[in-house]
Amino acid sequence: SYAILREDVRTVDDELARARSQLRRDRQSRLDREDSPLTYHAIVHESALQLPIGSPTVMRDQLDFLLTRSELGNVTVQVLPIDAGAYPGIGTAYHLVTFGPDHAEGVYLENLHDGLYVEEDEEIEVYTLAFEQLERRALPPDASADRIAEIRDSWGPRD
Repeated sequence: SYAILREDVRTVDDELARARSQLRRDRQSRLDREDSPLTYHAIVHESALQLPIGSPTVMRDQLDFLLTRSELGNVTVQVLPIDAGAYPGIGTAYHLVTFGPDHAEGVYLENLHDGLYVEEDEEIEVYTLAFEQLERRALPPDASADRIAEIRDSWGPRD
């Protein structure tokens, strides 16, 4: 994440990149809480896992981190394979926000400058249906973990 944070459109010094990286780690730590950890379900396009960000060591470490997280009981990671072709919401990253077991209460859209929180039921439904379609088209979690491990191994042996 540090390598990505350094690639901001504005100049980002090391101190700011480290601070932003720490903030991301703090948010991620909420998945590890013993008392009511967050539930997280991510669908990641295979090409995002292959995009070189940093050195081969950084790539292997990031993919190992993703695999470790996917083993948590409250985390589901699915890979949308490259051969899936066009899909609903292509090119759009979003987060469905759910506070209970029933349905999403909001959608968070992130862009280059800031984010937008959508709360209109009709709009939430569109994102929810798109996510459900992606979930069906993505590899199941076990096959996704295998694919992530293959991609990690393609970055060569550990130093």
